[in-house]
Amino acid sequence: MAKEKKARVRRDPTLLESTIAMLAMMVMVSYVIMAGKGDAQMPFIAATAIAAIIALRTGMTWAELEAGIVNTISAALQSLIVIMVIGMVIGSWIQGGVVPAMIYYGLKIINPKFFLLTINIICMITGLSTGSTYTTAGTMGIAAMGMGSVLGIPPGMTAGAVICGAYFGDKMSPLSDTTCLASGVNKVNIFVHVRHMVWTVTPSVLFSWVMFTVLGLRYAPTSTLEMGAIDAMLDGIAGSFQLSPWLLLPMALVVLMIIFQVPALPGILGVSVLGAVCSIIQGHGLADIIDALHYGYVSETGIEAVDTLLTRGGMDSMMWTVSFIICVLAFGGIMDVSGMLRTIINAILKRVRRDGTVYLCAALTCLLLNIVAADNYVAIVMTARMYRRPFAERGMMMQNLSRICEDVGSITSPLVPWNTCAIIMTGFLGVGPLVYGPYCFLNWSCGIFSIIYGYTGFTIARKDPDELLKEIDDPDFVEPKEIHTPWISKPVQRLEKV
Repeated sequence: MAKEKKARVRRDPTLLESTIAMLAMMVMVSYVIMAGKGDAQMPFIAATAIAAIIALRTGMTWAELEAGIVNTISAALQSLIVIMVIGMVIGSWIQGGVVPAMIYYGLKIINPKFFLLTINIICMITGLSTGSTYTTAGTMGIAAMGMGSVLGIPPGMTAGAVICGAYFGDKMSPLSDTTCLASGVNKVNIFVHVRHMVWTVTPSVLFSWVMFTVLGLRYAPTSTLEMGAIDAMLDGIAGSFQLSPWLLLPMALVVLMIIFQVPALPGILGVSVLGAVCSIIQGHGLADIIDALHYGYVSETGIEAVDTLLTRGGMDSMMWTVSFIICVLAFGGIMDVSGMLRTIINAILKRVRRDGTVYLCAALTCLLLNIVAADNYVAIVMTARMYRRPFAERGMMMQNLSRICEDVGSITSPLVPWNTCAIIMTGFLGVGPLVYGPYCFLNWSCGIFSIIYGYTGFTIARKDPDELLKEIDDPDFVEPKEIHTPWISKPVQRLEKV
């Protein structure tokens, strides 16, 4: 008789195996980014191969690993499509004079001394209105980077002001996908969740405003030479486009689509079409418009500063970002489906003792997941699931956990160079996390305030532990499988299996 095949034995990955996979990714990607040896796609593919080999050693099959990769990437397809379409928006808005008009009138109206503060506040308002960091950075952010370049302000500072404002809106808007997700997975009323975040976001916003005011006063143009360069830029823009306040209508249309809850993809396509209409008004033909939508707009004014500023956009310009995200998600899919993420987090939970330590560990878990899984959705959902019981056992209500999920899980994501959010911000703004990170005052200070509150007990909502444990053990206490918001950037079906 032929020997019977041995049954495949599946075991959980050890902490050492999980740590090796995580460190391999961090070391290889960090080396490439810090040393400037190339793009990070190849290190991520190599790290994915290492993680896959370790997972195969635990008894998993390649079919299971491949399914994990495919499911993770498939769930992000909507986000990838939106990113490509925003590239089209940028190209058509520049060619149609929309972005040049925003830069021109912005430079005319905004006091250069308070440029950073003003841009931050404008992006906060835009983010609150849209609930989307992508929409804010891809529209107001592009214009702000142009204005900052003309004023001679370091691009990292301008990008920091944009990102702080965009993520404030993403964090505090009920229209935001991450806000809905963080409140939903913790079974917290969304308005209770937003009100509870006011305590941590307020000092962070005030701190950001002080810093942007100080930096703005330091870098504001004062010499005749600097002001002359600004005037030359304004003349160059005015001489290349037919400027009119009517060109600001596409931005107003974005706000109207939010009010009427137009879905993200058709809404963004609509504003790109409107940009194409503006291009016709500027005198461009169909062939030029198609080129701008696909490959971006190429400025040929003869003024180097204007051409550098306005040569950008197009769907093709987002392909590098899309390929990077796919590589990142492939690694995250292996780490998730193999259980290596779970192993690392379980090791952290064993050391939880005090209430403050619970808060600190939850914050570090969010940060770790943003680093390893490279996705803020995974960070929010896994942290909520892993820390629900420890919080309840200590009598801390779930809005405390939902707050930490946003204070760290959501808004630190653009600070990790290989996180999908950072990749997208870099694609929009043209500078990376190592450049803009130090100026994202809101993004890294909010979690610090949250941890301080956890240790001091300030603003920590409490309830009888037995009641809380009954609530989380209630069979009706189930996270939604999918959360829809008017401008959701990506669905979260994949996270129900985390």
